[in-house]
Amino acid sequence: NQILFWLQNWLTTSIKIQTAKQGDHQVYEANKRIIAFTAKQASAEGLFEFYGKVQRYNLSLNKHQNLNPQLILEDILIGWHNLIEQN
Repeated sequence: NQILFWLQNWLTTSIKIQTAKQGDHQVYEANKRIIAFTAKQASAEGLFEFYGKVQRYNLSLNKHQNLNPQLILEDILIGWHNLIEQN
């Protein structure tokens, strides 16, 4: 659940970089490169769609639905790969 929250923050910052040309100044320095890379590689539509997917998983987990953590992680990693390979 913490990983999904963290990923949502990354995606939010990527969207900010892409749409407002400014990032979130509260991001750890080590994460800035991957966030900027994601913002550069992904389309705005793709970022919003992927954010929605992560948010749905997060909501499902908060409702204590019995989801397979390995399948969630695999789906998210495949989704992120597809997101950055769009262009």
